[in-house]
This record gives sequence, structure tokens and C-alpha cells, in this order.
Amino acid sequence: MATCVMMKNSIFLIIFACLWACHDARDTLAPGDTLDSSSSLKSASAKFTLSFVEQLYSNFTYLVISRNKYNPNKAWIGNRNRPISSSSSPLLTLDWNYTLKITQTGEDPIVICSAPQTSNGTSSGVVATLLDSGNLVLQEMNGSRVFWQSFDYPGDTFLPGMKLGVNRSDGHIWSLVSYVDTYNPAPGPFSLVWDPNEHELKINKSGVLYWTGGVLRSDGTFEFILPNVSKQRYNFSIVSNENYGYLTYTSVGDQSLEPEWVLYSSGILQEYEERMDIVQAQNCDGYDTGGGCVRRFQSTKSSGTKIDKWVWIGTSIAAALVLCTAYYLLRRRRSALASAGENRTEIENEMLNFMKSNRPTDDVNGLRNDGKIGHHDLSVFSYSTILAATSNFAEENKLGEGGFGPVFEGKLAMGQEIAVKRLSKCSGQGTSEFKNELILIYELQHRNLVQLFGFCIHGEEMMLIYEYLQNKSLDHFLFDPTRGLLLDWKKRLSILEGIAQGLLYLHKYSRKKVIHRDLKASNILLDENMNPKISDFGLARIFTQNELEANTNKIVGTRGYMPPESMEGIISVKSDVYSFGVLMLEIISGRKNNSFYNDDRALNLVGYAWELWKEGAGLELRDPTLGNSFIKEQLLRCIHVGLLCVEENAADRPTMSDVISMLTNESLPLASPTKPAFFVGRRTVEAGISGNQQLEIASANC
Repeated sequence: MATCVMMKNSIFLIIFACLWACHDARDTLAPGDTLDSSSSLKSASAKFTLSFVEQLYSNFTYLVISRNKYNPNKAWIGNRNRPISSSSSPLLTLDWNYTLKITQTGEDPIVICSAPQTSNGTSSGVVATLLDSGNLVLQEMNGSRVFWQSFDYPGDTFLPGMKLGVNRSDGHIWSLVSYVDTYNPAPGPFSLVWDPNEHELKINKSGVLYWTGGVLRSDGTFEFILPNVSKQRYNFSIVSNENYGYLTYTSVGDQSLEPEWVLYSSGILQEYEERMDIVQAQNCDGYDTGGGCVRRFQSTKSSGTKIDKWVWIGTSIAAALVLCTAYYLLRRRRSALASAGENRTEIENEMLNFMKSNRPTDDVNGLRNDGKIGHHDLSVFSYSTILAATSNFAEENKLGEGGFGPVFEGKLAMGQEIAVKRLSKCSGQGTSEFKNELILIYELQHRNLVQLFGFCIHGEEMMLIYEYLQNKSLDHFLFDPTRGLLLDWKKRLSILEGIAQGLLYLHKYSRKKVIHRDLKASNILLDENMNPKISDFGLARIFTQNELEANTNKIVGTRGYMPPESMEGIISVKSDVYSFGVLMLEIISGRKNNSFYNDDRALNLVGYAWELWKEGAGLELRDPTLGNSFIKEQLLRCIHVGLLCVEENAADRPTMSDVISMLTNESLPLASPTKPAFFVGRRTVEAGISGNQQLEIASANC
């Protein structure tokens, strides 16, 4: 039988090789094929090229799809979040496990996508093909089934045939995201989205609505997309049903037209080839509503007389003087409270820098009508604004209680929903955690990290203002027998992958290497599509890129999620890996890590999982609410990876990059786990603390 299978595979490969040799242009990668920096794929009619391109003014190389012409736009980038050193000899490979990946010298592979194998392990003729539309697809050789396509993961470019909107069946969103700046293709502040409910194109900046295109009119144009552009060049199509809600377009008339919408880092949406503006969201200053701009602030524009000009200047000077005086008095009052153990001089100096603004104001208190002073993408909220938004911190608006205080839901006057984290007055570490979280999250930008809008200081009150995520936190669903039914196996895998990607960004790809130190289910927030976002950076620690670990005088974290080395004050990226392993086992089992404690034994979820694994009964760990939605091999592999993450020795734990590879590449062999570090009972925790160290349990309220 085995001989027959081998002969069958050999015949297939010979036939495929013959077809490949007869192919005029190389538009396809077959299993075992590679693409290096000196070669490329060209679509059948040579319209598009897939190749490695070195970015201008950098030493980084990217895998790029672009039109086959001089000075083309980068229509799609395969490693946008993971730049490759130009000296690392990158290769694009479709391996025999049908995984399309980028390999590079001395680094982990970058997995782009994978296709499933057949049950008997034989080849099903999977190939990667660049189409004339500019779409890279991983599909069966006969084209009968597509497993993945680049059009589902757009960058900053919208090509004809692409979609903007949402796949309602799995929650996947199609949107454009601008570069950080002209030469850095990492995701930037602006995004172009399709609102499937209001049937409008919208541009957001850092999650805040800046521009809307209006509805599609009967003549085929949008209200606020320049009519001389849209009517003559594009045919728009809207699909809205129970499975999909999206917009797509084709070019009008002359098929030689090659439109490419590009969302630039400045907020301009432009057709690349013609350099023709489609919209100009960069002009939306928050005061006007012309051209689709969304008003966020009260207009300060006047009739333009000389009188109005001097009134405006006088008001601005008066507001600046009042603001400076108020700040001086506030600083004196804060100094007087130093005897109470709350020395806030350092954070006040930091706040002053954030409060500086060149924006003219029309209120004597220096606050606009929405209570904010703008500074780049961060805002200072007035106390009155927060009181109004939360209905004076009404109990019914309370979302939960964190280690450093309660969190409230709120709604600003302009309709923006927010979450207000109110630091507890009795939290001794409140000042440092507030400053830490404020500065850290302000500099971190990733789809799997919660977004910070701003902050508020009022006397001894300190508040952080976040985006509001309507599905609250992961523990709200995971540990509830009814709500847990909404988390099927596919959704739990997606949540795990999102958390892992967020941690990988913190550890390796953010501008600063960050150790979170308090990863747990209550600190994972879920958006409307149940996509995870890591929150609560009050305990986070910044490392230099070359720093491997640190020894601290304070032991911080949440009991049950802390690795054994933390009892000695040692922290590293492996500390977060341990916490991720605990969280992973919780997501699989639907049970809290400490739910196994009793008087007879100090055994928690990690210990319970290890006992089941040793007995070959790993499936018994699964959450009963999963029903039959899970895949046995996947579930067991996840338990295996989770146990590797909670190894007692930090050096034996994988990195988050390793974890993602193990979760996404099911053919990757796994090491055998050893007895994990699950002795985290109260006596053990306290015994591990030396005399000069202080244990701070982040989940313990005042």
C-alpha cells in the first residue's frame, strides 16, 4: 500500500514538473519551491510582481506585491509587522506541509499562511499563485478551493476586487491601515473602514472618527468622495446579508485603468497612479464638518473681522494665563500633601509636557466644550467631562474592579464610548503605576493592545481613559457556564493567537521591549468581534533590547500567574510566557487556575493539567461547554504547548515567537514537557520572599 502511495506522489510530481516547465511565466510556487531576493513571481499577464524589496532609507527588506512597472506602489506587504534585515538572505518557501513562510538567517520563520493536509498525508496539489488582480492565493492546483488570499489582509492599498467591511460569519474585518510614516510600513494611525450598518466609508485616526463619505447616491457616487473622481472612474458594489457586509469596486470603462487607493500616513486617501486626491481627511481639524469631516470640537472660526482676531488672541492669552495659574496652584497644593506619602512631583512634570498644546481654546479654563486639551493623539480630560460621561460614577456604569481601582463605562457628549479606570486612593503604588501605564500605552500601537485615549487628574483622583470594548473582559465569558457557550473552539484558538501576537509585539517588535507582568483573563478585553486586546500595563517593565532579565526589589503580579523565579524578584520575557501558559490552560478548560485549591492539597489548574497529561487523559481537561466544536489533535497540541510554557525552569520555556510557530504549524515537532512549576500555594509564595523584598499581588484590592 505504501509503495502505491509513493508511486502516486511521484507521478503527481512528474506531471506537475512538466506543467511547470511549459509555463511561460513563473506565477506559482509549488511545494518545495523558493523565492529569493534576486527572483520574483509575475502574474499570468505580468501585471503584478511578488518579490523582496528593500525599503528606502532603511536596512529592512519586505515581501511585496506591486504592479510590474517603474516606481510602483507597494500594494501588499507580507511582513509588515516583522521587517527583515537586508543582510539576512530571506527566502519565501512553500514547504511540503503546505506552509507559505519567509525564512531568514538566524531568525525564526515568518509564517504567512498554511493549508490543511489530507488525512493520509498525501499531497493534494497545493500551490501559491499570484493572480492578475494582484491577489496572492494559496489554493489547490486545480483552483477548486482557496485556503488563503492576500486580499483578505490588505495593507494601506485598496485594489479593484478587494473588500472593505466585515465577514459576519467569522468576524474577520477588511480595512486599510496607513503606514506609521512615509518609510515605515508598520501599521500607523489612520484606517479606512466600511461601516456595514450605516453603509458609509469612514476614516479613523487612532480609533477616533475623522471623516465619513456619506451614503452611496443613485448616480453611483458617494456624497463626500470627490465627484469628478468617483463618477468617472469607479463602479461601487455593496453587499449586505447575514454573512457579509462589505464594499468593493471596479474601474469604469477603460480596463487599462489601474486604480489603487492608498491611505497615506498623513490621512490623505489618494489614487496612486494619477496622484489624484479621493478625500483629504488630513484637513479634518475637528472643528469643521465640510467635505465629510466629523466635528469633535466646538468651532472657533468667526466672521474674520479685525475685531474678531484680537478677541480671539486676547481670549487665548487669558486662557493660557488661567491655565498656568491653575497649574501653579495645583502644584502648590500637591506639594502640601507630600506628608501624606503621596509625592507627585515627578508625575506632575510629566503631565505638564502632555498638557502643552498649540491649539487655540475658547474657554477661560483652557478646555474645549468636550473637556479635552489635544496633544497629538492623547487627550487630557476635565473632571467635569468624566463625571458627565459616567453619570457621577454611577454603580450601574461600573464594569469591574481591578487591582488598582474600579473601571466605569462612559459616553462623551459627542457620542464616543469610553472606559474610565479610576485609580484607588489607597493604592500605595498608584502614582508610579499611573505614570507607567500612561507613557507605556501611549507609545504602543498594536491591534491586540487596548488603546488609550487620554487621562484625567483631579486633586488626588487619577484616571486613565481607554477605548470602550463592549464585550468586557475574557473572564466575563470564560468562567461563566452560560456565556462560555459563546466561546467555541475556533473562537478560543483565535483569542489565543491574538494574545500571543500582542505579547510577541511587546517582547520583540515594539519600539521598547516590554514585559507585561500581569497577564490574566481579566486583563484581556474583547471587542465587538471577540478579538482580544491586552490591557492594564500598571505593572509593566521596560527593558533595553539587549537586556535578558532583571532583578527587582519588589515582587509583583497575581498569585497563580507568577512563575517561580519571580519569588526571587527575577523577571524576563519568560515571566509573561509562564502567565500565557496558565491563561492558555484556563481558556482550554474554562476554569480558573486557583479553582482546584482545597484543604487536602495545594494543587491548581497547572498541576491538574500535568496529572491528566501524565495519565494520557489530556482530553478530560477540556471545557464541557465546547461540546463537539473542538478538534482533538488541536486541543491536545494546545495543552502540550501550555505545559511547555509553564516549565519550572525559565530557560526551558519557549519564546512567544516559538509559541506562535507551534500553534500555527501543526507539523512542527514539540519537546516533551516536564513537571511544571505549579506550587503556588500561599505558604510557598511567602516562603520565597527574602527579607528586603515586598510582595505585591496586583489582583488584591484595597
